[in-house]
Amino acid sequence: MMFQSCVAYQSASVSLEQAVSEQKRTRINTISRKKYHYEKIVFEEGQFYGLKKLNKNMVKIPLDTNVINDVFIQSKSKSTWVTVAIIAIPLIAFTILALDDLNNSFYIEQAAIFGR
Repeated sequence: MMFQSCVAYQSASVSLEQAVSEQKRTRINTISRKKYHYEKIVFEEGQFYGLKKLNKNMVKIPLDTNVINDVFIQSKSKSTWVTVAIIAIPLIAFTILALDDLNNSFYIEQAAIFGR
């Protein structure tokens, strides 16, 4: 079984320069309300690029700063908690349901034995 972690982003927007220095996964929202996700943002030869994995290769995509509305960087702590919650909540729910079913089976058995 393969688990993928979820990516949660900080709630406050940052500058492209800060996204470059943080070297974290980044989500960019455009003025037309489109969302783009990148592994990280780099600045080379006067141009910002978003790095994206494509067929196991990193591809540099030039960013048009005129259409960027917000830049959000990954929050490691939020991402960790979201991943844990996605795994833990269904596991806890399954355990509760299984124990409840087991408990109900026990009472049904007892009722049958003692004629209740």
